[in-house]
Amino acid sequence: MSSRFASILDSLIIYLIKGLVFLLPLFFLPWTTDFFEFNKQGLLWLAVILTAVLWLVKMAGFEKKIIFKRTPLDIPILTFLAVALLASIFSQDRFSSFFGYYGNAGNSWLGLLALAIFYFLIVNLANVSGRLAPVSLLKLLFYSHGLILLSAFFSLFGLWDKIWQKANIFYSLKFNFLGNSSEMLAIYSVAMIALLAGMIFFGRQDGAGHRQNGAGHRQNGAGKISFWLFRIILFLSLIFLAITDFFLVWWGLGIIGCLFVFWELKKAGFKTGELGKKRILFFAFLILLASVFLIFPSNLRGIDRYLAGQDLSPEINLGFRNTALVVSPALEKNIMLGSGPGTFSYIFSSFRPNSLNNTDLWRFRFDRGASYILEILGTMGVLGILSYLLIFSSFLYLSFIFLKRKGRGEGDDLPFFLFAALVVLIFFQFFYYINTAILFLFWLALALLMVSCRQHPRWPAFKELKLDEDGVSFKALRLATFFLFFAWLVLAGFVCRYWLADFYARAGGEANLIKAARLNPHRPDYKIHLARIYLNEMRDEALRPVGFRDDEAAKKAIDKSIAWAKGAAKNCPNCVAAWETLGMVYRDIRFFTQGSEIWAAKAFSQASALEPSNPVIRTALGKVYLDADKLDEAEEALRKALELKNNYHEADFALARL
Repeated sequence: MSSRFASILDSLIIYLIKGLVFLLPLFFLPWTTDFFEFNKQGLLWLAVILTAVLWLVKMAGFEKKIIFKRTPLDIPILTFLAVALLASIFSQDRFSSFFGYYGNAGNSWLGLLALAIFYFLIVNLANVSGRLAPVSLLKLLFYSHGLILLSAFFSLFGLWDKIWQKANIFYSLKFNFLGNSSEMLAIYSVAMIALLAGMIFFGRQDGAGHRQNGAGHRQNGAGKISFWLFRIILFLSLIFLAITDFFLVWWGLGIIGCLFVFWELKKAGFKTGELGKKRILFFAFLILLASVFLIFPSNLRGIDRYLAGQDLSPEINLGFRNTALVVSPALEKNIMLGSGPGTFSYIFSSFRPNSLNNTDLWRFRFDRGASYILEILGTMGVLGILSYLLIFSSFLYLSFIFLKRKGRGEGDDLPFFLFAALVVLIFFQFFYYINTAILFLFWLALALLMVSCRQHPRWPAFKELKLDEDGVSFKALRLATFFLFFAWLVLAGFVCRYWLADFYARAGGEANLIKAARLNPHRPDYKIHLARIYLNEMRDEALRPVGFRDDEAAKKAIDKSIAWAKGAAKNCPNCVAAWETLGMVYRDIRFFTQGSEIWAAKAFSQASALEPSNPVIRTALGKVYLDADKLDEAEEALRKALELKNNYHEADFALARL
């Protein structure tokens, strides 16, 4: 009976891992305010931790021993995770650091924890010839990517409107299952091109002429169909890159082409065979394609209009330079641990560069940087970036050992094209922000690389940590398994509760937002929306003629608006939007009350202190002082607003009125 339960657990673990690999890049739900990151993170947390619990139960309860396969990356990963935990504990916004920022849930400590656990699960459970072989997981990833590309082409060619004419969730030309960003899918596609090309072009021929996959397994008829599908997906990926025409992906594609040409020449030299020449020709084509798009961009722009019939507007991005201008002073303020994971919005407000006011981006408040590495530097400090770069350097050192080896070992191709995908993913992390699906791909490829390298005896030793049933450590781990299962139940409860809160927030309306705020009181955004709903009700009453106003209804709306705005500011004292909303409420209730201007000035002053380079808040503060007849303070605030943005006419009009 025990062996039967162990077999059931084993199957559940395999199905959970394979299901997550296939489903996570595709997964989204249109019933929350954030379709993609919020839902992908919830799926990642629950599926990974449940899989870890089932694995520990199987090992401790049925096999009576626990074998943990160690790799050279274990210490760097655990160090980074520990530093991220400390940064989250001392964060400006602990809830956002642990559970993710509203609208950008990807950068959270729970997400990093789930990805690290997933890495260890793959390292311990996958093997080159079992049910969780790297090749089988990569195939699931390819099928998933094919569906994502299909969804992107449906959006580009307007097919969603023909399929679901009344649906409004596929409204964007850039919509795809990975996220509402064609640039992000282009980055993901470049890494997938490396994996697809490795699978297709480095499959070897056995003596009978049958194609073998990267692990050396012979392909049957179904395998041949899969390889043809992979070729189609590879072709569609290149077409999508051409339509998107995002300059950064061409650098990534050029890096991939150079790496694969180097690998082919390293294996066979210049006397490569016919198959080797075809490989070199294809990867030389990738290098040429990337070079053409980089050297002659002006002649090739508009290819989206020729292929898709319409232009794709560029994604609104903070830019690398502005991100660096934000991160640099933030690092000086908290050099060791930063502001906390998921709090880039706070440091952006605090250190927003004045030069941004002279660009088209001056009205935007960014919650992510243009570089994932720079964002880690600002939100996790020097300790965070050093521990993360330690993972990179350890990986590159292991790869150097692999490339330095002479001769060609069995199964060398699989580690190499995993290495190529990881190199390009690391490159993108330096020059662009990334989402949950790309982070998941990075950690999955890193784990599969460790698995595929176990068969190489000249690599650094992969040790095993064994805990027998009679040992104290084994009993302690059994107890830890119980607490981990209990923690999973608690986490599942919180995920369901917060999902319901976002579901009600997405539905909108007073009653639904009240439910959302009660289900998740840690999100100030729900309270801000409620405060503005009641503020609009009060404004509607203020616009009525004096004899037709309902003063009692206006008073109730004022009380509720103040209460919810105060709640948002108390809940998140570093949130600019909360103090700005509170200032708006106090400013606009002057139609029904006297002396509210001074409270509005205090709220706007706090908002301005949190975002000192924002001319809109400075102007609002000056106008409030003007209404309160504090002319000197009003003039100072308005002139400061014009210093920040000299062509801001709202401040000009207020100054003329003064």
